[in-house]
Amino acid sequence: MFSRFFIYRPIFASVIAIVFSLLGILAIPLLSIESMPSITPPTVSVSTSYPGASAAVVAQSVTALLEEKINGVEGMIYMSSKSASDGSCNITVTFDVGTDIDMATVLVQNRVSKAEPTLPEDVKKQGITVEKKSTDMVMMVNMVSPEGTYDELFISNYATTRIRDVLSRVPGISDVKIFGAKDFGMRIWLDPNRLRARGLTTLDMIQALREQNVQVAAGQVGGSPAPTDQPFEYSISTLGRLESAEQFESIVIKRGDAGSLVHVSDVARVELGAQSYNWYAQLDGAPSIAMGIFQLPGANALKVANGVKTAMAVLAEDFPDDFEHVILYDTTEYIVQSIKEVITTLLVAMFLVVLTVYIFLQDLRTTLVPAITIPVSLLATLGVMLALGMSINALTMFGLVLVIGIVVDDAIVVVVENTLRIIDTEGLDAKAATAKSMLEITGPVVATTLVLLAVFVPTIVMPGISGQLYRPFAITISVATVFFLDQRADPQPGPVRDVAATVQEESTWALRPVQPSDRSRYRGLHGRRARPAAQVCADHIVFRRLACSDLLRSHLAAHRLRTARGRRDGPGGDAAAGRFLAGADGEGDGQGRRDSSGHAGGAG
Repeated sequence: MFSRFFIYRPIFASVIAIVFSLLGILAIPLLSIESMPSITPPTVSVSTSYPGASAAVVAQSVTALLEEKINGVEGMIYMSSKSASDGSCNITVTFDVGTDIDMATVLVQNRVSKAEPTLPEDVKKQGITVEKKSTDMVMMVNMVSPEGTYDELFISNYATTRIRDVLSRVPGISDVKIFGAKDFGMRIWLDPNRLRARGLTTLDMIQALREQNVQVAAGQVGGSPAPTDQPFEYSISTLGRLESAEQFESIVIKRGDAGSLVHVSDVARVELGAQSYNWYAQLDGAPSIAMGIFQLPGANALKVANGVKTAMAVLAEDFPDDFEHVILYDTTEYIVQSIKEVITTLLVAMFLVVLTVYIFLQDLRTTLVPAITIPVSLLATLGVMLALGMSINALTMFGLVLVIGIVVDDAIVVVVENTLRIIDTEGLDAKAATAKSMLEITGPVVATTLVLLAVFVPTIVMPGISGQLYRPFAITISVATVFFLDQRADPQPGPVRDVAATVQEESTWALRPVQPSDRSRYRGLHGRRARPAAQVCADHIVFRRLACSDLLRSHLAAHRLRTARGRRDGPGGDAAAGRFLAGADGEGDGQGRRDSSGHAGGAG
């Protein structure tokens, strides 16, 4: 029998329990923590821009071409796109629940590569970004100048150049999106009248900017192969891309026949501003920039939030005066409170189960059985959750709470109860009683476990979003139930045997006059268990359990004989026959001998 192996090898059983417990303890800090299981389908984002194009032009020349190639990618559910008037193009590809997001990103990238040769040159220069997109915003960090010392332009560029890159390196973050971003851009405001007077168009202006605002490799002077009399070699550095408004104003647009030059400043006004003014953010009326922090799928939200707060605390040491950060939106606060409440419920459930067992069994040592088994099984379940890539959330914790009440009452208590019953009735030693008890109840215990699994296992294979939501709950209950079955098949780390042995050592009792304290002690030791092995004249005498079943049977036979004689001789004979004291070792001579208190005792 499987359980017999562990019953007679308690050290081996204890080692297994310790290993299960250690695996669960090590898994706790590694499990991701979230409010609910992630049930949103994974998405991949494709974004690019066509500067200067209208929404209709972007939709026809960029979005349509990309959608044509991306459509039908493996695992795709649907696809949505947005073409804006600022020339931006955003395509979101949604995949089936459970799809590997990394592989989906690679598949979409391959489709985009096929469409890239057909896109306009300006789009190619801007580049096409393909990345996995997360809709789980962990928190939002606001950068603000309370006194208005700095405008939105400064705050936005400070956040882009000095904060965003640092936050992007925090483990678990997929994207740091700046809402209301106003990145520096050189804005050239054209005067149509001046352009017409000089015979110029906007295309002439764009062509001049492209030709003169470039980064070029000017080469070298005196590079190899060079004459032997060439002693030096020089690298030529050019201005490259322009940086200030004055440099842009000096760009030459047109050269006249008489050698006259037309500069940008002659037909336009140049200023350093923002690339886009479509967004703006304020906090308490002060200029502000909001940074949304998005986590990777499966990342630990609490670790992400703590990492962001730590990074911002370090960065805040170098902030200029009247420049600070404020965190107004933080989803982890709700997660922390909800998990705290669930953990509190879990501890209360464990306490109530142990208390209920104690109330019914009325023995502290017997109560140790569920008190030890429950934590071992729960910790082992946490280890399996880590191996399966699950997270600690409200549903998995609720599953642990539920499984405690389901399996403890109808299993572990039954093992203890049946073991002590066998010791009571058959007088076996602790190990033999435990082995026989498991032989009797292993079948029913396995049957009840299979019935529970038959209820929850089908939930694991449910399809769709509903299945994704309830799958962690069902897995948690099923795994915990299996571990509780293991604990029942092996009453490790021997508490049943220890309790049984202790009860047996304390239970070599004899017949003697009953006292009020005996009644309370008897009830406290036996509780719900079967009536004592024999109870003779309950109003006067109580049998305490004997270690030897043969001796117990002889006492019972003697009692029945004396009771029969007492009934035959009359009421007085019944009372006289009932009042005797048998020696604990069973060596009394059986001859009733009345003591000074009016009771008769044996000669043993």
